Formats: sequence, C-alpha cells, structure tokens
Amino acid sequence: AAAAEAEAEAEAGGAGGRAAAMASTRNVHNEQDREAWIGIQRKTFSRWANQYLPADSKIENLVADLADGLVLSRLLAKISGETVGRVNKNPRMDIQKLENLNQCLDFIKQHDIPLVNIGSSDILKGNEKLVLGLLWTIILRFEVAGADGKAGLLLWLQRSTKGYAGVEVKDFTSSWKDGLAFHALIHRYRPDLVQNFDSLQAVEALSNCDSAFAIAEEHLGIARLLDPEDVVNSPDEKSQVAYLSQFFKLFASQAKLDSKLKAVNNAVEVTRRHDEWSAQYEAVSQKVLKEAQSKCGWLEKEEALSTTAQVKEALDAFDQYMKETKPALAAQRAEAEGVHTTLVSSKRNNNRPEFVPQVSLEEIVRAWDQLEQDEQGYERKMLDKFLAFQMADHAVSKFNAKSATVRAWLDEKVALFAAAETGSSVPEVEANLEVHTAFENRYALHATVLDDLRALSTKAGAVEGHAGGQKVLQEMEQLATRMEEVKAAGQAHREKLEAALEAEKTLQDKVKDYLRRVDNLDFQADKLEETVKTSDEGATAAEMLDVEESKAAFGQEVDAAERETESLQQLAEEIASKKPDAVEHCKQQKDRLASIRSAMEERCANLSALRTEEQKRDELSRQFADLASAFNEFCDAKNNALGSLTGSLEEQKESLGKLREEVVGEGGSGMQQLAALNSASEACDEANIVANRHTTHTIYSLRSEHEQLVKAVKRSEEAVQAQLIAQKSLEIPPERLREIQETFNVFDVDGDGKLKLSEVKEACLGAGIDLEDDELEARMRARKPDMIFTLDDFIAFFLAEIQSGDSKEDVVAALETVAGGDANIEADKLRSTFSPLSQDLAEYLVANMAGGDYRAFVDQIFSR
Repeated sequence: AAAAEAEAEAEAGGAGGRAAAMASTRNVHNEQDREAWIGIQRKTFSRWANQYLPADSKIENLVADLADGLVLSRLLAKISGETVGRVNKNPRMDIQKLENLNQCLDFIKQHDIPLVNIGSSDILKGNEKLVLGLLWTIILRFEVAGADGKAGLLLWLQRSTKGYAGVEVKDFTSSWKDGLAFHALIHRYRPDLVQNFDSLQAVEALSNCDSAFAIAEEHLGIARLLDPEDVVNSPDEKSQVAYLSQFFKLFASQAKLDSKLKAVNNAVEVTRRHDEWSAQYEAVSQKVLKEAQSKCGWLEKEEALSTTAQVKEALDAFDQYMKETKPALAAQRAEAEGVHTTLVSSKRNNNRPEFVPQVSLEEIVRAWDQLEQDEQGYERKMLDKFLAFQMADHAVSKFNAKSATVRAWLDEKVALFAAAETGSSVPEVEANLEVHTAFENRYALHATVLDDLRALSTKAGAVEGHAGGQKVLQEMEQLATRMEEVKAAGQAHREKLEAALEAEKTLQDKVKDYLRRVDNLDFQADKLEETVKTSDEGATAAEMLDVEESKAAFGQEVDAAERETESLQQLAEEIASKKPDAVEHCKQQKDRLASIRSAMEERCANLSALRTEEQKRDELSRQFADLASAFNEFCDAKNNALGSLTGSLEEQKESLGKLREEVVGEGGSGMQQLAALNSASEACDEANIVANRHTTHTIYSLRSEHEQLVKAVKRSEEAVQAQLIAQKSLEIPPERLREIQETFNVFDVDGDGKLKLSEVKEACLGAGIDLEDDELEARMRARKPDMIFTLDDFIAFFLAEIQSGDSKEDVVAALETVAGGDANIEADKLRSTFSPLSQDLAEYLVANMAGGDYRAFVDQIFSR
C-alpha cells in the first residue's frame, strides 16, 4: 500500500513528487502510519492554503473544496501574484469545473512545474493522494524554490540555529520534535520574543512547540500550520517544510528590508547633521555680525575727554574689551567659520546642494576687518591722546612750578610798591634804590622766565581737549598782565626814589656789588632748584634722555654758582659791618648748591633706570607683537587648509590627523608658538604694560583663536569619521563573507567552481536571500548572460542584494519597499518599520514626512 501510494504521488508531482515519494516509501510502513501521514498533511496544507485565501474561500474540506477549481485558482493567483486565466465563477456542471481545473493545471505547467499522471478529472473525483501531491509540488515551487530547494532551506535553518545548546538541525522532522529548534530560530532573528531560551527543557516538547507556534502566530504573523502533537509524535517532512519556509520568507525579506532601512537612516542622519550645523552657523554668524557692527559704532563714537585720568579710564575700558569681550567674539567668529567649513565639506562629500547662508563668510570677514580697523584707529587715537595729555600734564606741572615763584615775587613787589616807602635817610634811600635796582634786574630775569612760561602754556594749550592746557593759557595771560602792572609800578617807585636820592650817592660800592651779585646768585640757585624739582612723571624716553644729556651743563652751572658763592663769601666778610647776615647767607647758599648737585645726581640716576625700563617695555611689546602676528598667520593658514580639504574620506582623515598634530601636538608648531606667546605675555604683564602699541592682538584673543582652531579640526575629524562609519556600516563582515563562501561550496556539488541557475536558487535559500524565480533569473542574466556564476560572481551578487547605498535613488527605493506599492506611508507603518532600528529616527520621519508623501520627503532632505 505504501509503495502504491508513493507511486501515485510521484505521478502527481513529477520529479519533485518522485523525490518526495521515495522518502514516503521509506517512512510509511503500515496503514496506521499512512493515515497519520495523510491526516497531518491534510491539516497542514489546508492551513497553509487558508493563510493566502480570502475569508469567503477558506478550505474546510481540502479535497471537496478544490474540486471545482475556484479555490485552487484563487490560491495560485495569490501566491504567484499573477492572473491564472479565465475561470468560471459559478461552475455547476462537471464540465465547467473541469475547465477551471484544466486552466489551473495549465498555469502550473507554464511555471515550469512538471505534472505527471494527474489530470483535472483526478482532482474532480477527489483523489486525495494526488491532491496532496499536487499541493506539495506547489509549495515546493512557490515557497521552497523547487523540489531541490529543500537543501538550501535546510542549510539556512542549520546556520540560523547554530550555536544553541541542545539544538542540532539535521533534517525537517526529528530535529524539531522537542521544540527547541523552533525557539532557537525565532531567537536568532527576534531575541526580544524569546528571552528565556536557556530555561527551556527538551522533555517539555509539547509545551515548547505550542509556545513557539503561539509566538510565531502572535508576533510574526506566521499561521499555525502544525499541531504540537503531530510534531512531537509523528513529524511529517512536507508539513514541516511548508511551515518552516514561512520563517525563511519572513526573516530573509526582513534582512533585506533592514539593509534598505539603513540607507534611509544614513541619509536622514546626514540631513539632520546639516540642519544642526546650518542652524548653529546662522545663529552664531548673525550674532557675530551684529556684535561686530555694534562695536564699530561704539569705537567710532567721539568721547568728550578732558583729563589724562579720563583718557586712561577709556584705555582701560578698551583693554578690558580686548581681553574679555573681543576674545569671546573672536571665538564665536572662529566657531562660525569652523562650522561653515565642516558643513560645506560634508555637503560636498555627500553630494548635497551648496550651502547658501543668510550671512555669508565674506560679510563676516568684511565686518571683522572693519572692526579691527576701527579698533586699531581707536587705540591709536586714544594712545596718541594719552601721550599728548601726559605731555600737556608735564608742561602744566612745569608751568605751575615756575609760575608759583613768579607770582610770589610779584605779590611781594606789589605789596612793596603799595607801601610807597622811600626811606628817611640817605642810606635808607640808597638802600631802597639798590633794592629797586635788584627788582629791575630780577624783573628782567623773570621776563625771560615769562618767555619759558609762555612756551609751556602754548605747548599745553595746543593739546586739543585738555582742560589743564586751557587753564594755563588763561593764567599765562593774567601773569603777563600782572608783570606789566608791576613794571609800571616799579617805574613809578624808581622815580620817587630818585627824587629822594640826593643824600644817597655815597652808597658803598661793595654793598651794591654784593647785593647785585648775591641777587643773581639767588636767582640762579632758584632756577637750578626748580630744575631738579621738576616732576618726571609721564615724561617720554626722549625727554628723559634730554635731561640726562643736560647733566654736564647743569653741573657746570652749579660749579659756576659755587665759585660765585666763594667769591661773594669774601665780599660778605668785608661788608659784615653793613650787612651782618651776608656771611651766613653765603654759607646757606653754599649748602643749598651742594644739595642741588646731589638732587640732580639722584634725579639723573632715577631717570636712567626709568629710561632703561621704558626701553625694555618697548622691546617686550615688539617681541610679543612679532610672535602674535606669526601665530595669527599660522591659525589663518590652518583654517584655510580646513576649508580646502580634498580627496577621499580616508585621505581627508589622514590630512586632518597631520593638521591636528601641527595644531595641538606637543612637537607641533601651534603649541610651540603658543608657549612662546604665553612667556612673552607674562613678561609684558610683569613689566606692567597697559596697552601694546605695536599690535591689536592679546594673549586672550590668540588663545581663543587657537581653541577655536582646535575645535574646528575636531569637528571636521568627527564629520569625516561619521561619513566613514556610514560607509563602513554597509560593508559585509568577514564572518558573513565566510558563510557566503561556504554556501557556494555546499551547492557546487561537482567542485568545478561554478553554479548554474538551479544551484544558485538553492544557494540563495542557504544564504537567506528570498527572490522570485523570474526575478532571480533576470538578475543573474544581467550579470552573466551565460547564466553561470563563479564564486566572485556569487559574492558580488550577494553583496548587491543585502547592501544598500545612501544616495537619493537608494533612499527612494528603500521607502518604496516600505510603502509596498502605496503612494504614501502611514505614520503607524513608519513607527512599526523604523522603531526597531531607531525610535528617534521613526519619530523624525513621522514628524517630517507630511501626509506620508515619501518622495517629497526625500526631495526635501536631499535639498539640505
């Protein structure tokens, strides 16, 4: 009976049927086994067919429901995706049913499925053995890629369950009886559905099978074609092949879809990075432009400053701006330039449209150049004003010192002339005349001082805006007026004295000579004392040098005054009876001149140290300025290098590594220059240099410039690395490549290193690639017209099937797959498809794919 049944099945299924019949001959030993076999296949094949059939065509009685050809035609149309042909929709007569069945059999033959010794009458009459054989043949053709496809399916199942404890798949029957292999298969591709595999026990076979079938039905949408009891007690190969092929179709298609989803993910990640960088650049660039323009207005505004203290306060505020505000603004500018460079490079590398910002780099550069021009102009203007005000202060100080002596003398003479005393005796009158002569001599001397004072007041008053300069001009005019008044009063007083001189002609010549000479000496001593008491605060190095160079002449004047004192001391001793205080006065004058000489020595010594310090400060300023200029050129050159990176991503990565080493490496030029700048800046600080007149750069702005350059290099490296990772995510792992080679070798039975179409079909199954026969044939012919694949051909074919690029066309193709033929993709479908890959990506797609229009969405993201 078993042999007869196997023969009938062979007639129904052709080559595939004969192969299956040989297996059945070995397995069917008695009537009881036969009935069990038929019952299991009847249930499994009915359930398998029902998962494809509409609700109004579900099979309840397999043989009877297929007899009119309607259900069979609908089944064939669904699993093939084609039209079976013209079928009678309401067959009542046998002839109509036979026509329907003949139409179905012709359709099967057209798909290269050989049918032997089975006709429409066999199906109409309900020959169950032939009906089951026919369905098995259909399953093999459309689910397992042909009669020999079981080998490929078995290889795929073995690889999918490899490494699981207690699982060793050798066939489609006994290897699955304890249910562990079903759980291992599900866990391999959906580990979230089987979280307790290690706790499963082989002795609980029924429970294991039931839970695996339930998981597959509930979470994977795979119909429960098998009953646990059948699998455990009497597993049927055909039934289990039909069931296990559903897992292959699901997981193989999902693997292909996952590859395509990566293309969407990569493209979206690029766009999101571009959006982030674009927003960052727009925000920072607009802020930099606005701040630069605002600071230009501040620097160009004229300030009403009238004192050196006010100018110093303005310079301090400018220095604070250059130390704190400007470096922060420079950092923002560098950030904008760095982000712009990174964005432009990434867009170029990813074939995206050119970045057109609201504020161009050229606008920022122009505004920045104007700002630095205004800064230099402002600092130069304020430094010039500061130096001019210091000069004016010095002149005012000298004016006040000199004018104080003149005022005191004028006050004394005004009081004297106001008293109008001429004397009551000849000696008194003569004495008064001598005093008046001394006044006239002193007046002439003070007139020369008045010229000096006028020069000082003119010098101070010439400094525009200096309050002290205007004041001394007014005081100078008042002093000149008083001098004229005193001169007139003195002339009048002389006339009065001369009128009373009649008895005064015998005045001792020596007293007269003494008074004249000692008065000159006193004046000379006063003048020398004024010189040594003059303040050097605010004096320039040149003025200090003038004072030092006049030291010798000053010493000669003191020598002359001391000689005159010695001479007068002898004269004073001779006139001691008439001028008792003369000797003491000469002694005091001698001490005074010694003190003046000592004070001048001390002043010159101090001036030498001050001038040396000033020269040192100027040299330190120049050294820092030279280093700053070189470092600024270095940073500009490296920023330009960042913006002009070319070549492959690997070449760009190598170039960035070298650039980073130059910028931040211990032996790199950047760190060496920065260390030298730090030392130079510390030297300037120790020298108390307030403003460096040789450069606008500060150590703070240069550090900030270097920090921003480092950040720009890092951003560029991260961008290139992200693109490299995106590329490498599409490459095939080495272990996967080994599996492909092993698969090729398994189906290269004759060992000639070549696979023909039928062998490639099986190899695709073993490698987890699910393709329709006509699609596989078309792709194989496109690659090799002779329809023969070598190992290299098969690897290239496999890579093309599992990998997906991230070009615009790749992303559209991936989303077309997700859409499944629909024009739009619903939000729920986007979430269910992309959430396993990335929840964030899924929500981004939902939020940005308006109305589910994926083509418009792709156009949008590739425009940025």
